[in-house]
Amino acid sequence: MWSAARAANSDGYRDLAWSALLPTGWDAKAPFQGMDLDKLDDADPRAQEALARAREYWKSAPVERSLNGARVRLPGYVVPMSGDARIFNEFLLVPYFGACIHVPPPPANQIVHVKLDKPSRTPLRVMRAVWVSGTMRVERFSSAMGDAGYALHGASVELYTR
Repeated sequence: MWSAARAANSDGYRDLAWSALLPTGWDAKAPFQGMDLDKLDDADPRAQEALARAREYWKSAPVERSLNGARVRLPGYVVPMSGDARIFNEFLLVPYFGACIHVPPPPANQIVHVKLDKPSRTPLRVMRAVWVSGTMRVERFSSAMGDAGYALHGASVELYTR
């Protein structure tokens, strides 16, 4: 759904693709190497062990430190952290529909903790597609919904439209 990043938009924010958040050479599938997951049932203890290994590996996923302090605009989906159905001031931004709601959540380097400057009155229902602009920080955040490796400070949000 998300197109490749552009150099910079008119607001001075650089449009960022989710792949830019992944350090070169990092492999999200490393915990599953040597396993044929298609042959394992979800209830199989080997599958459960592999999932537990993946969760730990993804929780501490490395981040792209060169993004720290960058003014960026990133598309994604809303996973609310606080507020009510009408007003949000904090949420997780994830790269694909259903992330964090389904188990397991994405790696920490694919989750961004967003804190808006002022609460949004834009209807940000769960899994709403949005663009978020702000200053990227390499900053860990843990929640029941997932672990983020990044934060967007001074953020603003706009609904995604095609």
